[in-house]
Amino acid sequence: MSSAIDEIVVGLVADILEFSPKDKDSIVVANLGTYIHKGIKTTRDFTTVLISEERIPKIKASNVHGLKKTEQLISTWSSGNHIHIAPDQNIPKTYKLNQRSVSDLIIWDDLTRPIYNVIENKPTSLYSFPDYSEAYVKISSEYLIDFLQKKEKAAIQIFQERRIIPITDEVERLLETKEYYIGHFKQYEVRLQKHASKQNFLQLEVNGFRVLYESSKLKQSSTLVKEHGHYWKGIDELVTNTKARHYFPFQYAYVSDEVLGRYESDDDYEVYPDSGSVYYRNQWCVSYCDRVGRNAIRVELKKLYEGTPDDVIDYWNSFSIDPDSINKNEENIAALSERLLRKYLLFGRLFTQLVNKSTNDNLHPVEIISFDESEILKVGILLYPTFKPLTYHVNLESFSKDQFIQRCKNINKILVESLSERSLRTIVTKIGFPTEITSPMRSLKLLNLAVRYFYVANDTGLSPLNDKSEILVRLNDYKHVNMFSELFAINDIRQLDAHKAGQSAKQKLDNALESLGIAKSGISNSYARACDLVYLTLDEMFINVNNLLIKAFDSRS
Repeated sequence: MSSAIDEIVVGLVADILEFSPKDKDSIVVANLGTYIHKGIKTTRDFTTVLISEERIPKIKASNVHGLKKTEQLISTWSSGNHIHIAPDQNIPKTYKLNQRSVSDLIIWDDLTRPIYNVIENKPTSLYSFPDYSEAYVKISSEYLIDFLQKKEKAAIQIFQERRIIPITDEVERLLETKEYYIGHFKQYEVRLQKHASKQNFLQLEVNGFRVLYESSKLKQSSTLVKEHGHYWKGIDELVTNTKARHYFPFQYAYVSDEVLGRYESDDDYEVYPDSGSVYYRNQWCVSYCDRVGRNAIRVELKKLYEGTPDDVIDYWNSFSIDPDSINKNEENIAALSERLLRKYLLFGRLFTQLVNKSTNDNLHPVEIISFDESEILKVGILLYPTFKPLTYHVNLESFSKDQFIQRCKNINKILVESLSERSLRTIVTKIGFPTEITSPMRSLKLLNLAVRYFYVANDTGLSPLNDKSEILVRLNDYKHVNMFSELFAINDIRQLDAHKAGQSAKQKLDNALESLGIAKSGISNSYARACDLVYLTLDEMFINVNNLLIKAFDSRS
């Protein structure tokens, strides 16, 4: 190949070969995306592998994408038009990095030093012909070099870059009379082909590799000097086992209640929602905790480091938060759950007492709401197995619509599905409602009908025991009364599938949210606040219903 031809090719690909994935402190080890570079659209795709240094001179650019016996630094997979890029877990595991999410990024931090943004990953590229949105993995140079030293390997970057370029006189010289050109160079291969649909344009494709680090040129001593211990936000010094147990009396660390996510639905662990404590069989526990604000757990460091396995401490440390960021006036999900459940159990007692008084019956609350309060209190309201899903943490930043709908299903299971249709049907029949009205109704509508009856009795001063006929007549004037509109809304949400598309499903959800007093515009990308409002709204609903039942009970017989 003549030097003139070489110069033409080098001129075409010079900026591609000059591209560097390195900056001052980090290296982009994988990238996929379509960019505009000097007015030309270019699609860049590269990844990084570890390889024995002696193999580098033997690599052929024409076979660079089929290299074998390399260690992958990046994992890639596709799903439809989504391409996912993520770091292989070797580096996070080696340095015990802690993962967190920030917007559309996944970040890994080394909280033992602490060093933040050791790895930064924008994981998903969306392909929309002919372009790719940006996805990448960026790693701290310090950590990558240290990892290569441990592995005694070199790092090379395998790349492909594609462009559509205009045909110039110089390019014509390359093609001569052919439709395509293929040129092989030491570390890259150039392919040119006339565009199938754009006249006077070519498709340029460059495949090759660049050497990031040669193992023989790396310092042989580790660049990372790691201390044994943890940095907790709000505490300025490294906390070691010795310091925690002997020099930090009554010193507290604060973690996000997201830490409970690993334990809440696993029967091997016992989670105490009111404090945030966790017990694992008879082997270890994280106790001496208490909930602070909406999403924080305060844990005493001395107790945490006494007998708790290192990997458990590492895990809790990964959720460390700054105590100054906590709004201590907000309620946590356990407090919201307990208040709502206590109101519901009180409703069961009050409703049963009023029904018994009005029908000369002798029902027990368990026959109506299916829960025996005395048995629940022996275990503890928040530890009662059926109730526990209501206490699971709600991530303020990323509580999805799917999670919101599932939480509403859990609420509905306790507050609606537990209602005994048989008992409620017997009650409305004894009150005097005709079966042609009640036979199509299920438990919630039957309950609403009975409570509306007591509403009329209280509002008119009529006796629910002695004035049944007159109250039934007056009911026609109170059709608008629905003491359980919020429960009906929860029941509607329960019937939705979060992934079901269509205007009907969207409208049903919007209507239910409106009934619950939740503004759709305020939800944004997280339904966490909507979930809080569901608990608060239902709590207020039961306050109103319970007050009505007390007044109706105290009215004349």
